[in-house]
Amino acid sequence: MSLFFIQAAPAKINLHLHILSKRPSDSYHILDSLFVFTELGDDLYFKPSKDFSLEVTGDFAKNLSISEDNSIIKAALLLSKELGIKPSGEITLVKRLPISAGIGGGTADGAAALIGLQKLWKKEVSLKKLYEIGFKLGSDVVASLYGRPVLVGGVGDELKPAPKLPFMGILLVNPMVPISSREIFRSREDHFSKEFSFLPEYKDVQSLSLALQKSRNDLTETAINFEPIIKEALSAIKDSKDCLLSRMSGSGSTCFGIYDTLEKAQFAEVTLKGKYPNWWIKSTILKS
Repeated sequence: MSLFFIQAAPAKINLHLHILSKRPSDSYHILDSLFVFTELGDDLYFKPSKDFSLEVTGDFAKNLSISEDNSIIKAALLLSKELGIKPSGEITLVKRLPISAGIGGGTADGAAALIGLQKLWKKEVSLKKLYEIGFKLGSDVVASLYGRPVLVGGVGDELKPAPKLPFMGILLVNPMVPISSREIFRSREDHFSKEFSFLPEYKDVQSLSLALQKSRNDLTETAINFEPIIKEALSAIKDSKDCLLSRMSGSGSTCFGIYDTLEKAQFAEVTLKGKYPNWWIKSTILKS
């Protein structure tokens, strides 16, 4: 049997997302956001092969295009060009995360491809060069390559140490409406927030939730204008038993709830699945 290995592509959550300004040179938005990553996500299987190929399986395989726009294929082309080699290897993506959902599915897949292909090809680029390649794939890829809680600034290219975070249960809820991040940023009005100030450490999830209630996701209103069902998802999470905070992640449409135990998040998952059987609803914890 041929040897293979697995690279995880965890879902990303923006615990807060403030838009600080627009960069005059290109109108890119300057962000302030706390990124965290969950144990839930896609998986990429890598297997040696003379030729390069990508196969997609999993719950959301049919929604994903296998073309040069695919983040995994783009990652392979950019990395192989940097290394001066021909792309090779068989990659199988198990697609568990919904598409265009605000939790970095494609971003995480691209980052995992860059990490996994270096292992597969037994060649490495410097961390600086890896981040440069990642940024060409998407502004959030740099944070996904970092792979741990991190404060993200600039246009996604500035990483700063995150506060120490407590254990928490997390509920992810997507009402199954894809949203274009580009359209959300393009459509929002130019009202800006200030950078949010965190403490160095939060010893319990209650104190973290209280702090986060003083922040926001500045894309929420625009996303709700595109897809009003997001408001219903946020309310459903907020009204679930023991929920400490309900918020939208990224540009939507996935929303999340924070709980002080995984069991409470799991109870909310079961409850909401009974009410919204056609939604994607998953409980999880932060990646350790």
